[in-house]
Amino acid sequence: MRLASIAAASLPSALALPPLNNTELGEASVLFSGNLEVIAEDPRFKWSESPLWSEDGLFLLWSDVKWADEDGVTCGMIWKWEETTRTLSEFLKCSGLIGPGEIRDDISNLVEAGGNGLYWGWNGTKDLIICQHGKSRLVRINIDDVDENGEIDPTLVNVLVDSYNGIALNSPNDVTMHGKDLYFTDPPFGNQTSSGLAGAFEYLSQDIGVYVIRGDPGPNGRVEPERIINFGKPSPDAPAGPNGVALNKNGDLLVAITDFEDPRFHVYKAINGEELNLDALVLKSNYTINNNTQGFPPLNDGVTYSPGLDTFVSAGPGGIYIYNGTTFDLLGFLRLDDLVSNNVLGGGYLWMTANQRILRIKLSEFATALTAGDEQGGTGSTTPPISTTPETPSSACQITSARLYLVAVGSLFVTLMI
Repeated sequence: MRLASIAAASLPSALALPPLNNTELGEASVLFSGNLEVIAEDPRFKWSESPLWSEDGLFLLWSDVKWADEDGVTCGMIWKWEETTRTLSEFLKCSGLIGPGEIRDDISNLVEAGGNGLYWGWNGTKDLIICQHGKSRLVRINIDDVDENGEIDPTLVNVLVDSYNGIALNSPNDVTMHGKDLYFTDPPFGNQTSSGLAGAFEYLSQDIGVYVIRGDPGPNGRVEPERIINFGKPSPDAPAGPNGVALNKNGDLLVAITDFEDPRFHVYKAINGEELNLDALVLKSNYTINNNTQGFPPLNDGVTYSPGLDTFVSAGPGGIYIYNGTTFDLLGFLRLDDLVSNNVLGGGYLWMTANQRILRIKLSEFATALTAGDEQGGTGSTTPPISTTPETPSSACQITSARLYLVAVGSLFVTLMI
């Protein structure tokens, strides 16, 4: 997500991708077949975020929170990459400012006023949820309403949420769904100016938090969210806050904490499948970028959960951290040696937004099969986890690579036969 050291200007990505390191990948190495691939790299990219795959349309969307219009306002762009034609296009301009409402007076001072987190909403892969930094809210659009010029009629943009207890939100950052409920984080990262990340913490409108919207509010619904975790108001001297968010099949919540002094993930376990235990399990992010000559900070950012694999796939310092979705053990680390903001599974690939590049790596045959039923949006993540028995760990990735393949194939067979 946002970095104090690159708030004023984006920095170039590394020139070369590292080779796969199966020692670091560990048990997670069996999830992949092939090498890292750059699918999009363009001088127009500034800071890529929140990839979102459409299985129906076979395309990838992602945000660029720093993209600037002709007036120099960093109002953001949603880019589109189509798998069948391998073409890149500008999908939605000024994604952080679309829709009704006034534009804030200091918009020209912000360095990340674009849209950030993206997710398919309650109605599936035309129902797009966008976290807007520029207007400090979540909005909802039908992607068919975006015209060929990358614009949308403001009256067709539905504001989902923009306040809590009558006070404006800070800058909603990332979003996910679990069942019919939509979860989002609200740090102040989108309020950065050229002075850096600390400045965004000087004028917090609201305590930093994680929120949930219970159920579909309908096509024209503006709702009051429920705050489920309150991080208070951290000091500008120690700027840190929640970033990416995802939930497993049990309702346990994993939150990436952006803190350059102590990058980590927090796990809040569900009690009886409902109330969260706020005494978090802390997962440290111990890897770093090799040969970090550009001085990139240690960044924890986006999180994805695959119910089919029962794994959390998390963007952290140096690359991708892959955790068992039930025990939260680290299964492996996919090294990118670049700033990496987020990721998504879909179409037989793991897709990653890494600074000014879009990367992917092909999933293995069984991982592709097990993730094929993963849903984003609509009814949420409903694919059954890998089958378990007293002799079989809850996630196939807990055991050795050779046996993992057999367990996974066996579980897939059971899943398909049900």
